[in-house]
Amino acid sequence: MRIGKCGLGIGRGTLGNARGVCLHSLSWVDCMKEVFAMDWREYIEERPDVMLGKPVIKGTRLTVELILEELSEGASEADMLEAHPGLRAEHIRAALAFAAASLSSERTVFAELQAK
Repeated sequence: MRIGKCGLGIGRGTLGNARGVCLHSLSWVDCMKEVFAMDWREYIEERPDVMLGKPVIKGTRLTVELILEELSEGASEADMLEAHPGLRAEHIRAALAFAAASLSSERTVFAELQAK
């Protein structure tokens, strides 16, 4: 795997070609815009009869929550693809894009607590 100008390791199945060479010379910010511009709806669904309605990778029982937890625990893309044979690199990016979209549509309300 080689590191692109964006600073990310770009390998096969991500934004690189079969030799793992970065196909772009984008900045990190522009690279992230490209990654998150994907339509996560192509890969993620929420159905009441699958995993109690949690968002999952279409056609699987792999939840977005599981993917995010594994990433937060330090799992690499290669680790995850090996551990979950039906998972593809674009599924991982879709889970990240879903999380970003979910957070961007939330509204945080701060309440001031008064001391007694």
